[in-house]
Amino acid sequence: MTKETFLNDLQKIYDFLNDQKNETNKLIAHLENEEFDKLQIINDFAKKCDKIALITGTNGKTTTNNLANHIFKGKDYDIVSNLNGSNMITGVTSSFIQNHRDHYNWGIFEVDEGSMPNVTKYLPSDYIIITNFFRDQLDRYGEVENTINLVQKSSKRHNSTLILDADSPISLYFQDSDQPKVYYSLKKNPF
Repeated sequence: MTKETFLNDLQKIYDFLNDQKNETNKLIAHLENEEFDKLQIINDFAKKCDKIALITGTNGKTTTNNLANHIFKGKDYDIVSNLNGSNMITGVTSSFIQNHRDHYNWGIFEVDEGSMPNVTKYLPSDYIIITNFFRDQLDRYGEVENTINLVQKSSKRHNSTLILDADSPISLYFQDSDQPKVYYSLKKNPF
């Protein structure tokens, strides 16, 4: 086999895999935009929660979700949450089904940043905790700005209070929003 033949074969494999990835992404987009309309049941579940907090961002969602659950359970709050890490709308809905009760003090949900539009469509939130945004998933969402725009638009749907990282320049993308904001930091900050 010549080097040129090898490189041509390698390019064909790459093109095939890239086409498969694109088709998969189209299917996911279709499911999220079309089929999830059937999940309006989540709105009924949400009415069982006194307060709802969503946790989104590239990194730290699971850790933040686990910490929040630990703290709130220590205060004897009844909580529904997706601690199993299923952070798209189906996982949030499954949390209500698996932990069925008539009332919860808090619903605390880790949400994939790309799923925020679908989750906020059905699940009104009181708070949205935004951890950070990085270029981890360019293949799914494109540049970081696209992901930030998804979260910005989604967070405005219910005028949720934003809980933002004061140490991250990404928080500046949200400063012009009329929504209430709370900042957290590892050091003292002017907010």
